[in-house]
Amino acid sequence: MLSLLLTASTAYAACMTQMVQVPVNTMIKSLSMPPPANESMVVGAVQSLVALNSNATTMSINGSMPLNTTFNINTVYCPAANASAPLEFLIHGIGFDSTYWNFPIMPQNYSYSMLANDMGYSTFAIDRLGTGNSSHPMSSVVQTATHVEIVRQLTMMLRNGSLTNTTHDTIVHVGHSYGSAISNALVAQYPTISDGLVLTGYSAKAPGLSLFFAGSDLQIASQAYPDRFGSGMLKMVNSTSGTTTNVSKNLDNGYLITSNAAADQLLFFDTPYFDEAVLEAAERTKQTVTVAEGLTIGNSMAPKFAGPVYVVTGSDDLPYCAGNCYAVNGTNLTSIPQDVSKLFPMSSKFATYIPLKTGHAVQLHPTAMQTDMQIHKWLAMNGIGMSMNSTMVISGMSSMMSSMSMMSTMMTSVIPAAAGAPVSSPAMTPSMGASSAPAMASSAVTKGSMVASSASASSTMTK
Repeated sequence: MLSLLLTASTAYAACMTQMVQVPVNTMIKSLSMPPPANESMVVGAVQSLVALNSNATTMSINGSMPLNTTFNINTVYCPAANASAPLEFLIHGIGFDSTYWNFPIMPQNYSYSMLANDMGYSTFAIDRLGTGNSSHPMSSVVQTATHVEIVRQLTMMLRNGSLTNTTHDTIVHVGHSYGSAISNALVAQYPTISDGLVLTGYSAKAPGLSLFFAGSDLQIASQAYPDRFGSGMLKMVNSTSGTTTNVSKNLDNGYLITSNAAADQLLFFDTPYFDEAVLEAAERTKQTVTVAEGLTIGNSMAPKFAGPVYVVTGSDDLPYCAGNCYAVNGTNLTSIPQDVSKLFPMSSKFATYIPLKTGHAVQLHPTAMQTDMQIHKWLAMNGIGMSMNSTMVISGMSSMMSSMSMMSTMMTSVIPAAAGAPVSSPAMTPSMGASSAPAMASSAVTKGSMVASSASASSTMTK
């Protein structure tokens, strides 16, 4: 099953990069539209997709069709010291690959996998189909149903030990953006396959998704970046024999990509609260999105999933909050991401966490380590991971979070602002419009929920 081993370096020395052959036998959407012939058609397709009351998705899908094949999926396994530790299955979003979770620069500030390992959790990240070093088939099959089946197959391999030579009894699916939508769809179809969900960069309403696609300035990847996505070969090294195999990377015109770093900044970062070096690295390593993914992205009702669900979305997330996660006037919500709770009516525990001064790419902001620590504290509090018998562990984590919050605020205050942008003082929270998040540490209790907030983040717990 582990037929190919790619030579690669990761931010954490303990990680192992493996190419896994994954069988896929599922039903996918049949698209009635061919890949765009030129950039003008790309623009027209985006205009149709983002128009108010658009029926472009309905008009572009012509029923379902079977898909029965095998794909090569590039995986990165970072085991914890304890072989029986819970495992986090990491699924990246649009524009990235597995390095989103193990970022190639300043891992001490941005590596989710490194912190998870330090906290006693194993991680397993993938290059989704059509990204990174995984297979790049015709773009029409790179869509949500295909991704869900690949994640399902890999999850079963992880549980039975055929993938890592270790059986993983506890698996939490952690997604970002489209990866969260895939995780949502996974448990909607297979409610017992996961022991818990962490959905980052996500909400049910997604009020800014049209803004996201319009602002992407999408281009045909093979034409815009021929050196990376044009005709050529990927070289893979067989882990057993050491022989080199050439794999075609010819991409059809259904593979699209953002135009430049300015588009990336608009979509993923909260100006001026980010490091320019991180934006530059994200631009150098950015990945594609297919037309089929754009047409099949969405959320799913998961009425039978009973595990805990944690939604973590930056306060200024563009696609899933339209730039303001606290714009909830006229509703009974404390934040837009809280609406995800309606998708999981049987969840044993549902909560949200909103890191302030943070955009869509939650993992690529100065708040990342504090946010990651909060995620693992929440997992432990819900019986996934560290023993709750040790109050010292949780207390220590809280102390570390406070230190990280202070460091994050200091980092944010010294990051140069973009040209013409104001520089906020460390204590200032981003403008929240008519409905604002508290700027000072406070808590409030309402019927059926508890809200705790601070200058760096706010949390909402229900159930």
